[in-house]
Amino acid sequence: MLKLLARLAMSGSVLIALLILIQGWLPDLLPGIVISYALVYGPRWIWLLPALLALLLIVKLKPPARILSVLSLAVIIRFQDLQLSFPSPGSPQLRVITFNAGQGSFAPFLKDLVDWHDADVVLLQEAGESFTKRAFGDEWFTHCHFWKCVASRYPLEHTGLLHLNAEAEWGHFAAMYQIQWQDQIVNLANVHLATPRPVLETLLNLSPDPQMASSHHEKRRLQASFLSSWAKQNQPVIVGGDFNMSEQDPLYGEFFSGFGNAIDQAGSAVNYTKYTSWHGTRIDHVLFGEDFRANQAEALEEIGGDHRAVLAALSLQ
Repeated sequence: MLKLLARLAMSGSVLIALLILIQGWLPDLLPGIVISYALVYGPRWIWLLPALLALLLIVKLKPPARILSVLSLAVIIRFQDLQLSFPSPGSPQLRVITFNAGQGSFAPFLKDLVDWHDADVVLLQEAGESFTKRAFGDEWFTHCHFWKCVASRYPLEHTGLLHLNAEAEWGHFAAMYQIQWQDQIVNLANVHLATPRPVLETLLNLSPDPQMASSHHEKRRLQASFLSSWAKQNQPVIVGGDFNMSEQDPLYGEFFSGFGNAIDQAGSAVNYTKYTSWHGTRIDHVLFGEDFRANQAEALEEIGGDHRAVLAALSLQ
C-alpha cells in the first residue's frame, strides 16, 4: 500500500514539475491558458504536497524514481518564488516605492511608511488626488490621472499615457513621467495592468468561457507588449506598479524578462505583495533598464488594503 502511495505521489510531483517547466510554451488556447493560470495564480503550496509525500516515502521507491522525486521537488520549490539575494552597497540611491492603495489603505499610514523608508518617488495605483494630497501635502511634487498618482521629491513632468483605445483616455494602463536625478533624465512608468481574475473566476466556478479567456488573455498580452516596447525605447527607465502578473507568468517571461527586477536582484525570503485568505503571490514589481541596479528591495509591512508596497533602492551602474 505504501509503495503504491509513493508511486502515485512521485508520478503526481513529476507531472506538476513538467507542467511548470513547459507552461511557457503552451499555446494561447483554452487548455494552455487554464494550465498556466492555475499553476501561476493558484495556491502554489498545493503543488508541494505530492512532492513532499514522495520524499517522505522515498525509501519505498526504486533509485531512478527517487532521483525523479528529488528533481521534481527542487523544481516545485523554485516555483514558490523565494528570493535568496542580499542587499548590496550602492550610492547614491533612488528609493522607489510602488503601492496599490485600494481596498482600505489610509493616507497617514502611507506617509509614515514613506518617511520611514526615506522614499524619493512613490507610484500609487487605485489612489485619487485627494488621497495623494492628504498623504504628501504640498512638500512633494504630485500628479494624478484618474486612479494612478505619482509623488516625487524631484520636479515631475507628465509625458504621456498608454492605453489600448486611444479614444478612451480613461482606459489607460500606464502613465509616463520624467524626473531629473544625478544629472540624468529618468523615465518613469506607473502601471496597473489587467488582472487575470475574470479567467480564474470562471475556472473556480467550473464554467470556463473559451472566448472570454482568449480575448482577456490577448488584452493582457497587448498591454504587456506596448509597455515593454515603450520601456525599451525610453532608457534610462524605471517601471513600477501593479502588473497583476507573476514573474512565472509566460507573458512576463516574454515581455519583461529583459529588465531588471528589484526583488529578484536584492530581495530575500518571501516577498508576496498580494494575499488572499489562503495564499499569496507577487504581482507588484519595480523593473528597470540596464542603466540601473538594485541595492535593496523588499515587500513592506501591511498598512491596510489587500496589497503590500514594494521598496526598491536603485543606483546607476
